[in-house]
Amino acid sequence: MNTILLAALLISSVSCSLLRATPLATDDFTYDFYVCGTYEGACSATKGEKQHAVFYGARKLMFTKYMKTVEVFGGNDCSASSLYSYRYNADVTSRDNDEGTVTVKGKATSLEIAMVGSTIDNVQLTCSFAIEDNKFYTTEELDACTVPEGSENPIAALKATYGAGAEVTDVLVLNKDGKDFSINGYALSNKSDDGCSGWAPESNTPGIIIAIVGTIIIVIIVVIVVISAKKHSKKMPVSQ
Repeated sequence: MNTILLAALLISSVSCSLLRATPLATDDFTYDFYVCGTYEGACSATKGEKQHAVFYGARKLMFTKYMKTVEVFGGNDCSASSLYSYRYNADVTSRDNDEGTVTVKGKATSLEIAMVGSTIDNVQLTCSFAIEDNKFYTTEELDACTVPEGSENPIAALKATYGAGAEVTDVLVLNKDGKDFSINGYALSNKSDDGCSGWAPESNTPGIIIAIVGTIIIVIIVVIVVISAKKHSKKMPVSQ
């Protein structure tokens, strides 16, 4: 009797714990559209720039890593070829969601730069190798390049802000239906699901299934223990 009562209490306790834990799996389920994927940004008429992004993460859950690309053009309409571009990868370290405006803080893990005519921000680089137009190079590859005397090194400036280990901040605006999506004021349009992975739960169903399966396993173990105990008690000699 005591064994059965103990088993019942154990099952009840474990079941409650599992059911309480299941919402943790879906706490980050916030959006009705994919926050992951590859997005292209619109031109900023005031800066002559475009910002693009690839968000890496599970579908409908907030991304955990991302790559942002900035294209700099000669004119404000971004109609001509880009003068230079840079892109950095970052791991998300924190997120602050204020009614759809999400401030993402991250730590940059790598930085790459592409240019035309070996020139960045009107400063021409001299390198020991030929630089191909619009091809991305790592900052490690460009570290040995030099600039004219008296000029600030644009590579060093970009590394200080976006190089590996740098703390970066990007502000996203996300409506729940996905109709308004921008990064740092640049409107974004989805190009593909590249960057998305896994499966995002639509409800607590997966957690409930886990709780049920866990409970069944515990019940089976307890039943085996009880049956074994009963068999053992029957074999015990009765004292005179």
